[in-house]
Amino acid sequence: MDHLENISGVPSDNYKSVCMLFDTGYTLAQNESVRVMIPVLPVDSANMFNVIVKYHTGNQSNMNQFGKLQPSNRNNSLARNELGYAPASLSSSDGTTNILSNNEIRTPFDFYLMTKWLSSATCKMVADVDMTGLPVSPITNSGVTINGAGHTVSNLTINGTEIGDGVYCALFKSSGATIQNITFDNLMLVNEGVGSSTLYVGAIDANNTKTGIKTISNCTVNIGSFSDGGASGEVYFGGLVGYLGSAQLSMTNCNVTMPAINIGNATVVWWGGFVGSMESSNANITTSTWRGNGIIELHASNRMAAGGFFGFKNGGAVNATGSVSGTISAYSNGTNRYIGSIVGQTNGISGERTVTTTEFSAMMNGTPYSVGEVGVNY
Repeated sequence: MDHLENISGVPSDNYKSVCMLFDTGYTLAQNESVRVMIPVLPVDSANMFNVIVKYHTGNQSNMNQFGKLQPSNRNNSLARNELGYAPASLSSSDGTTNILSNNEIRTPFDFYLMTKWLSSATCKMVADVDMTGLPVSPITNSGVTINGAGHTVSNLTINGTEIGDGVYCALFKSSGATIQNITFDNLMLVNEGVGSSTLYVGAIDANNTKTGIKTISNCTVNIGSFSDGGASGEVYFGGLVGYLGSAQLSMTNCNVTMPAINIGNATVVWWGGFVGSMESSNANITTSTWRGNGIIELHASNRMAAGGFFGFKNGGAVNATGSVSGTISAYSNGTNRYIGSIVGQTNGISGERTVTTTEFSAMMNGTPYSVGEVGVNY
């Protein structure tokens, strides 16, 4: 059976010359294929662009790329693309078959698709991608693993998104997946209207509640900018992970660089160069560095803990080699306010650490603050 779908109206998403997304609202029966008729597309660009059409199979929503339309097609009253979709694919558990060829990321659009619709896949980058003009929200499906294969994602904007109990601003909301061999250059972390909601921020994970081992290796993150969205509640900020719960941390050859950061009106701040706050599982950090290129300014009315690696570490072992360099300037009226070159606050950590901290300094309420490896051990 062949269903012809006439698509009218405006796209549900429109990213200029990169892609256009349409939702047909149509439910396909088993063994039914689909063709689409797409009207003139209001795109002012001389480049090719992608068209994605969303349709439905039972309780699933499926996306399929209908190829690229040439600019000349805009001169026609209708631009037509056809899809030959294998019936077996309609039973796909994740509803995303045919989104990425061989799960390879070749273009900015491929990276965008990965963040929005893949629920379980091992993705490999085969080219550098410039994400200018394609902002993303946190990936909420935790089964996506990314191998950057030495490539760079540049100019990526991650928009903080309110999900249930907080606002999340990271590539993943929560993921046990391995992230490796990738560079994020000029990463922009954008939040708006956070208010009193808890804010979780990290380049990789916002609020990781998974078990097992969180592995991040050969990863370079150059944060270009950060906005706290007027956060007036609790803030978990880590260069890589905002909050790490039960999972162990395995981090190798990772480098995080930040500009001046300002968290201006929070009640509680847990800030770390790598992880904002981590529970009692072990952390193994090898040959990794955090560098602040501007002053990290933190304001907390109640309590605050900041460190070059961790803001708060709830016991367990921390085995680490690497370096930290930068300046943290903290302002807090509370009695619980601590800064450490590696950990701001802990209730006791074990392990061996060889970390260069000679270029790390701190201020507390405008005056110099003497820092050790650990701000306070209680």
